[in-house]
Amino acid sequence: MHSEKDEEPPCDTCRPKFIEENADAVRIFYLVRSQFIMGFDGPIDISHEAIHSQMELRKIKDREACFDKVLIMSDEWMKRMKDG
Repeated sequence: MHSEKDEEPPCDTCRPKFIEENADAVRIFYLVRSQFIMGFDGPIDISHEAIHSQMELRKIKDREACFDKVLIMSDEWMKRMKDG
């Protein structure tokens, strides 16, 4: 949409709002959001290895909390994928 107009998107209005304490989890989720494990009926889980790999690469301090938050986001994402 914005690339057709040769302009930068208004990121402040495009990106969902989140609580600052969730910033690491949001960042990691957006990096791994294409790493779902697919079954016959759609996604069944997200790759835990992909999450851990990105948390290590990005030097996330509280990895346990971040991992739990990413799993919560991925569950919601899978529900939306299945609901179409």
